[in-house]
This record gives sequence, structure tokens and C-alpha cells, in this order.
Amino acid sequence: MCFLDFEYFGWDDPLTSVANFVMHPAMRLTERQKGQYQEQLLRHFPGHQAAERLEALMPLYALRWCTIILGELLPQRWQHRMENNANIGSWDEVRREQINKARRVISRFLH
Repeated sequence: MCFLDFEYFGWDDPLTSVANFVMHPAMRLTERQKGQYQEQLLRHFPGHQAAERLEALMPLYALRWCTIILGELLPQRWQHRMENNANIGSWDEVRREQINKARRVISRFLH
């Protein structure tokens, strides 16, 4: 699998902002708060089938977040982390934490 990041390639779909906000691993929102945020933002895009598109796209955004989270397990990323913060824990602890984060993100979309 390969992930190409076109972050500055052009205009983002506004749904990307919604997905990133509610899926960010550091964001501590309840499901109710996530729903309220989505609902309020989607009101600004009537006639664009935004709710239906967001529902269809959320699993893809979740996969994207999983690749970002699991990218921290690459050897060069681990080396960079160790050089900048030697007190981050053991490789096994960090690996387990990142895998658990990825599982939490994707678990919302496994039916």
C-alpha cells in the first residue's frame, strides 16, 4: 500500500475538515459532540449531498488516519522520536499504543 499526500495540491473538500476534526486521535470528543459538529458544519453545504458523501467517505478518511498513525512505526520515525525525546517509552509500548489508536479510528467503520 502506498499513500500519496497531496496536502497542498489544491482546494480541499470541506468534508475533509469535518473528518479530520472528528477523527484526529488527540481530539477528545464524545460521539454526541462529534455528531453535533458534523451536523452544524453540514448545514452550510445544502444541496451538495454532503451528509451522504461524508458517510461514504468516512471509511476512506479513517484509513488515511490509520496510515498516519501507523507511519509512526517506521524505523526512521522511531529514530527521530528517540533523538528528540528519549523518555517516550519502549518500542513495544509505543508500537502497542499506535496500533491501539489505529484500531479505535477504524473500529467505527467496521460493520
